[in-house]
This record gives sequence, C-alpha cells and structure tokens, in this order.
Amino acid sequence: MSEITFPGARGLSGLAIRLASARLKSSPEDRWLTALSIVAFAAATCVATLVSAGAWMFYRRSVYPSGLMAKVLAADPSFSVIQYAYLGLTVLACALLIGPIAGLASSAAVLGARSRESRLATLRLLGLSSAEASRMTILETTVQAFTGAIAGLALSFAVLPLFGGLRFQAQQVMLTEMILEWWVYPLIAAVVVLVSAAAAWWGLQRVRISPLGVARRSLPPALRVWRLILSVAGVAAAVLMSNSVSLGRTSVMPYVLIAASLLVVIWLANLALPYLLQVLTRPVAALPWPALTWAARRIVMDPRAAWRRISTLAMVCFVAGFIAAVPFLANRQPDPDAQTLSAAVTADVSTGTALVIGFSFLLAAVASLLGQASATFERAGELRALSRMGAPWGYPVRAAWWEALAPLLLSCLAFTGLGWLAAQPMRANLAELPEIDPNLLQQDNSALGLWTIVIGVVLVVASLCANLPVQRLVTASVSRSE
Repeated sequence: MSEITFPGARGLSGLAIRLASARLKSSPEDRWLTALSIVAFAAATCVATLVSAGAWMFYRRSVYPSGLMAKVLAADPSFSVIQYAYLGLTVLACALLIGPIAGLASSAAVLGARSRESRLATLRLLGLSSAEASRMTILETTVQAFTGAIAGLALSFAVLPLFGGLRFQAQQVMLTEMILEWWVYPLIAAVVVLVSAAAAWWGLQRVRISPLGVARRSLPPALRVWRLILSVAGVAAAVLMSNSVSLGRTSVMPYVLIAASLLVVIWLANLALPYLLQVLTRPVAALPWPALTWAARRIVMDPRAAWRRISTLAMVCFVAGFIAAVPFLANRQPDPDAQTLSAAVTADVSTGTALVIGFSFLLAAVASLLGQASATFERAGELRALSRMGAPWGYPVRAAWWEALAPLLLSCLAFTGLGWLAAQPMRANLAELPEIDPNLLQQDNSALGLWTIVIGVVLVVASLCANLPVQRLVTASVSRSE
C-alpha cells in the first residue's frame, strides 16, 4: 500500500497532528473533550507529585531527624516507633490514593470512545490499516497525556507554597523538604503517560474497523459470578494477611504489607462491583418507568462503563471508611518534650486525613465531570433518534441521572463498608500498642463515612448539572445536522 500523504504531514505522527488540529478547529465537542482530558491528566499528575513530595519529606525526616524529634530521640530512642509510624502512614496514604489517580488517568484516556470509533472508520476508508489507525489514536492520547502531565507538574510547583503553612512532628514544613530529586518528576510524568497509553490500547481492543470503514463494536459479554467468588476469597485472604502483621516495630515493612493488602482489596472490589451492578440492575430493567428502564438497560448492557464513571468516588468512600476505623492518639508522656511531640501526633493525623480526603475529592470531582461529558458525547446518536421520535429533552436527562446516581449509592455504601472492614486488622494492631490511647479506639467515627457519601452524591449531582449545557450543545449540533 502506498503511503498516504497530506500537505505538511510526514508519516503517521504528522498525519495524526494535522487531523487532530483540524478537528479541534471545526468541532466544539472535540475541543471540550480534549480540554477535559488534559485537565484530568493534569490533576492526576499534580496530586501524584504532591503526594510523592510529602512522602519524600517524611522519608528525609526519618533518616535525618531534626528539631523536637531529634531532641526526643536523643533522650528516649524508643520514640523511633513514632518516627517509623509517620513514614508508614505516609505509605498507606500513597496506597489509598493510587486507585483514584490511576482511575482518573484511565478514564481520561478512553474519553469519547464512540467518536473515536468514527474517526478510526474514516481513517480506514482513507486506506490506513487497522494497526496504523490504532497507533494514531494511541499517539493522540499520549500527546494529551504528556501535555496534561507537564501542566500538572507546573501546577504542583505553583501550589507547593500552600504547604508551607502546615506543621508536622511539631515542626514547620519547609518547601525545600518537598522538592524531589530531579529524575522523579519525569518519572511521574512517564507513569501517567504510560497508564494513559495502556488504557487507550485496551479500549481499542473492543473495536474492529473493516477496510470499508465499518466500525464493528462488539458488545461486552455478560459478567460471570466468578468475579464475585474470587473477590470474596481474595478480600478474606488480604484481611487475614493484614491481621498477621504486627505494628509498633522500628520498621516501615508492616505498613508496606498493609498497603499491599489494601491495593489487592481495591483491585478485587473493582472486579466484583460491575458484576453486582449487572445483577442488581437487571430486575429494574423490567419496571414500567421509561427513563428508569432505559438507564437500567444501559447498565446491564455495559456495567463496566457505568462503574468507570463512579469508580473514583467509590475509592474516596473506601478511603473514608478506612480512615474512620483507625483513629490515632498517643498517650500522655511524663517528659514535656515527649508530651509536645505526642500531642502533635493527633494533630498531624487529622491534617493528613484532611489532605488525603481533599486530594481524593479533587480527583473524584474531575472524574465525575469527565464521565458525564464523555457519556453525553458518545450518545449523540441516541439523542438524534429521540429527537426524531419527538421525545422531550428532559427524558434523556432523567435517564442519565438515574444511571449515575443509583449505582453511585450502591457503590459508595459497599466501598465505605469495605474500607471499614479492611481497617479492622490495623485497628486491632493499634489497640495493642502502648503509645495509643485505648479510649479513642472506642469512639464512633462513622460520621466521616456518611459525610463522604453525602459529598460524593453532591459532586455527582453538580457534575450532572454542569453537563446540562453540554447535552444542549450536542442536541443543538444534532438538530443542525438534520
């Protein structure tokens, strides 16, 4: 096959850039999706960089203690347990945020999947092979991810001074402590780009474009019960493994093992929740209310897509459920310096909890808006059919709200409870440590999980409201095409 050439375009890379530039100039929908995608990649990169900077700061402080921590350690070396606890809790915070960060980057990579299939079909008609068309799509996603990653790194430096007002270990946070080694920044950007490229490649596996430009988008097969069985068995094994870990040592390894078990639990829950959505929604599809029935049939047909739109918020609920189950407070100490440091532990855990929840909600807000906008643009064909049949504009809006909010409530409740369950081994370990006030472990912190669910629902409602102009834009563009 002879190589296809365009003015100023050399090879697949040049062609991809030329076509993307032309599409952005002519299509407001593509401009909006591209902007959302870059914002999502920037948010994921910024949060990943700031979390890495915080972990680096605590690592440096554990290796080179200073200030009050150094003074207390010189008087009582047993306080090294608290020092390693800080580092271990940082590892746990990083593990809890990996899910939301990776989920947001993956969602941004597959944004606008249906319009992407149309572009692939057009490229096949131009004479490109299926592999070449797929490579062009992955290249376009990679460019967006790279642009967002660079913007995210710049944003992380811009907001870094805000952390100068925080105190940890009774010591002011110095901005120089949160400056990473130079090679870490390109490494973070490279990870975001690789995750996005892998997600784009995986999303293309369901699409086969014939030489005639026909997009044969295979329907996903029904999910099987093995997902639930494997998840229940895996979660039980992870909880048992965490229960065998003993905290209170002068090592960060117990926290690493707990963090690894949390990642396993999160992955298994991601495996099981789409199946539960499919099973629980199937009876709803037989109800006599059209908007609710349509939403239920969408979920039954592709529960993984419905899960992707709410997975980041479900991860936030997991974080909240876990944190709510492991309150932390050091006992009173006879030495004034040791007592000051012990009192700082309580404030530091509260500050760290607020940061983890805040970062999680930031990622969830972007992911929610991303998912709703993507779903609206992918359903332009359905809007055209409904418009021809005379359906009111509010009908697809009601269906979209049902499709978003009903799975959200189920997933948030399930993940909050799962986070609470995953925290029980660590809670039991903390109860055995002499540094922990046992009275605090008896307190009820369920309000944190409930408020997280409420805020999550509010975020999704806000994203649905923000998506109404987008839906009007798609409807108007459909009307103009008639």
